[in-house]
Amino acid sequence: MKIFNSRSRGVTLIELSIVLAILGVLIVATISGKSLIDISRATATMEQLRDRSLAFQIFSSTYDCIPGDCIDATAKITGVNANGNGDASLNLASASTNNEVVLVEHHLVQARLFNRTLGTVTVGAQTGTQNALQSFLPKSKIPSTYISNISSLNSFYNIVGGLSTTNATTSDIINTRVVSPPAVLQIIDSKADDGIANTGAVLCHTSYTPATDGVFVLPAAAADYSANCFLSSKLDF
Repeated sequence: MKIFNSRSRGVTLIELSIVLAILGVLIVATISGKSLIDISRATATMEQLRDRSLAFQIFSSTYDCIPGDCIDATAKITGVNANGNGDASLNLASASTNNEVVLVEHHLVQARLFNRTLGTVTVGAQTGTQNALQSFLPKSKIPSTYISNISSLNSFYNIVGGLSTTNATTSDIINTRVVSPPAVLQIIDSKADDGIANTGAVLCHTSYTPATDGVFVLPAAAADYSANCFLSSKLDF
């Protein structure tokens, strides 16, 4: 009777090399896949921002006023039931004005420039709470972010950012930091502008300044994209 040795065979260098090569391919594929997803999200978000810029141009030239701020939108546009105050800025909710950031969406949708269903808009100060805003602001193609519009120092901006999570029941500024990695925002900046966080028409902000008397002040831009931020892109119309 033959007796067989029970010694286990060790892993050869060739087998180890094959395993390492497979792992390398998987890692590269994962990184490449994420990069492609980021580029796709950035491209789709840029299309959303271009659509909004075009909508502002069409609205202002058609109705001779600014969406959200239009003082006679109820007379000009069927289905609109709330006007802005006509001061050439987009005010947040205050004692003297509606939340014109919400009215931007209301006016653009009722003007048939976007095909969306909104929450109920009521005459009077529209709250700026997180829950209320989720029924008005369009979602960005970047996860957990929304697109809106603000004005600051007589200029108008598209904003890409996340809703406030700290003031779910109190009237609040509409957007805070993006909760997803900032790589997508940097891609947008690189494709649309100069790729630098604190220069040009596309800027990264890591904090916000609350509105005073309904007027928002856009804060200084961050030095780079190393931290989460919300993105502002200047509107020309």
